[in-house]
Amino acid sequence: MPEPAHHIDASEPVRITRDMETPINASRASAPRQRVFLGYRPDAWRYLAYSFGSGLSEGFLQVLLGLYILSIGYQESFVATQGVVVALGSAAFSLLAGVVVDRLGTKVSLLLAAGLNILGRFLLVAEPSQPAILGASFVLSAGVAFYWVSQGAVLAQVSTPDQRARLFGLNWAVLVAASFVGGLLAGWLPGVIGGVVAINAESSAAYRYSFWIGVIALLLGALPLLRLGTGKPEKVAHATSSWWRVSEPRTVARLIIPIAASALAIGFTAPFMSIFLQGTYDASTRSIGIALGVFSLAGAVGGLLSPRLAARFGAVRTVSGLLVLSAPLMLLTGYAPALGVASVALWGRGLLANAAWPIALGYLIESTGERERGRVSALMNISFELSLAVAALPAGLLMERVDYRLPYLLAASALLLGGLGFAYASRRTAITRPATA
Repeated sequence: MPEPAHHIDASEPVRITRDMETPINASRASAPRQRVFLGYRPDAWRYLAYSFGSGLSEGFLQVLLGLYILSIGYQESFVATQGVVVALGSAAFSLLAGVVVDRLGTKVSLLLAAGLNILGRFLLVAEPSQPAILGASFVLSAGVAFYWVSQGAVLAQVSTPDQRARLFGLNWAVLVAASFVGGLLAGWLPGVIGGVVAINAESSAAYRYSFWIGVIALLLGALPLLRLGTGKPEKVAHATSSWWRVSEPRTVARLIIPIAASALAIGFTAPFMSIFLQGTYDASTRSIGIALGVFSLAGAVGGLLSPRLAARFGAVRTVSGLLVLSAPLMLLTGYAPALGVASVALWGRGLLANAAWPIALGYLIESTGERERGRVSALMNISFELSLAVAALPAGLLMERVDYRLPYLLAASALLLGGLGFAYASRRTAITRPATA
């Protein structure tokens, strides 16, 4: 690994690569003023605290939002429409988020993410009219875009190269473990609130008040961001001039396209999981909370396992294998004869699929220069959110008019397609040891 920039000939154009940028970042990370706690710098722990608050709030949203929308008289197709607005808005705002990350730094983008997410989630259940819900969804979509586009850049910013894979996995584990806790609370709180204020535990009011407790959790988790470093990337000579261009477009495309294909599976199922469990298996709100909570907990375990799997098999092959193995579990979730079997299949899929996502994101971020991390994250989020939008609307119509189970067949096909796409990418892209290298 070469020494930092004083070995570079200033007369030649400079292209930042991993080997060239890592010592510079590492030297800053090891400066005396940087404290370390349990192996990570304070900014890493501040971001992990934010991830925990975000995960708690997401657990509430996964369990309660669909049930809330049905409880105020709308159909499954409107649940799909709400999800499409979030996905399309997030795809559109991702371009702006990438520019903010690359030019203003990760702190600005994360504060915007937190503020927009808090406002959007609060408004989402504040007014039951369709325009109000869709307007709140649009605000939420901006927060979602800034959150996901910022994530890869800030994790790279607050870690050294030898920590990076572990931190990506740890962050994912914290996020989904918190979602597990949020899901359990979301399944339990409507009954408690209903008993305290003498309302039906399955009423829109009980769902609304429970949902707002998740918003408070997100607010508390965002407070440590106020002390986060700015994360402004250094200016480099002859950096890519256009904000939307990347230096390795073919490599980025080969990895993003299979991610977009597999994201169709999430669009077919994720907005409707609580509705599916209630409508297919007559599950109670508490049972739904437990099922989706354990699903998130399995994802946390997958996030912790992901660095070891990537180090053993290589990033692309690991992601490919995990997605392919997730496909039959997705199919079993949809066509299981009983809630218990569906729940076990759901948990297994959570373990495998959630081990794949941090590896994929970390591999993409490691494949780009510091000045391009926001752009690459934006491109990945755009492709991901567009896939969610493309899949959610037909899935909602199928559930409303045909069958609750059919979207799971389509989702299994999407996972298989995404996994095979990564297998193809592994033949066309050199496999290296990801982020631990």
